[in-house]
Amino acid sequence: MEVLTAFVRENRSLKEEGEREQLPTIPTDIQAALTVIRRRHWQNEEENQRIDLHNTDIRGADLSGANLKKANLNGANLKKANLNAAILEGAILVKANLEEADLMGANLKKANLNTAILDSAFLTQANLEGAELPGANLKKAWLKEAILKGTELSCTDLTEAQLIKADLEGAMLMDATLENTILTNANLRWADLSGANLRKANFRQANLQGANLSEAKLQGARLKKARNLKSDQIQGANGDNNTSLPENLKAPEHWTESK
Repeated sequence: MEVLTAFVRENRSLKEEGEREQLPTIPTDIQAALTVIRRRHWQNEEENQRIDLHNTDIRGADLSGANLKKANLNGANLKKANLNAAILEGAILVKANLEEADLMGANLKKANLNTAILDSAFLTQANLEGAELPGANLKKAWLKEAILKGTELSCTDLTEAQLIKADLEGAMLMDATLENTILTNANLRWADLSGANLRKANFRQANLQGANLSEAKLQGARLKKARNLKSDQIQGANGDNNTSLPENLKAPEHWTESK
């Protein structure tokens, strides 16, 4: 495994290859090496053994079903890679490029995705419980039914992301951007959304029990059919006359008219 990963690193190094505008075709020998890595008998590996593919350019590679638990993918470019059902629990993906990658059903539990690029990534039913994603780019990402319990998402960009039926219980979303984000039927119990940009977000049937909305920007947000939203939760938030609220709640006096 060490020989194969070294082969990939040396032949697909970002430092040597550089960033190319067009998606490259993965050479046959590189994909063959990745296929062996993907199919390896990981059960026989030492406890401290780690797959090392940091700073590699493996855009469009097929790593579906691969066990990459605790793998080092720091700075790797995995744009449009197939990671369907891959195991990435505890993996290091700091600054990794996963734009448009297929991560459906992937296990990213406790993975480090600090400032990673996941623009338009497909993360339906992915497990991101306890993962670290501060400052990550998740614009237009598909996170339907994704597990994000206790996930660190502060300062994360989730603009226009699809979080339908996502489990965000206890998630940390401080100062995150969720403008125009779809949160239909999402579980946001006890989530920290303080300072978050929630303009025009759709909270239809979302569970907001105990969610922290202090200093959150709710201008134009659709909260009319949100569940378990209390008056005290919106008192410290900012909204306007385009913010729709449940019938039992009255807009705070300090909310302004939209311009």
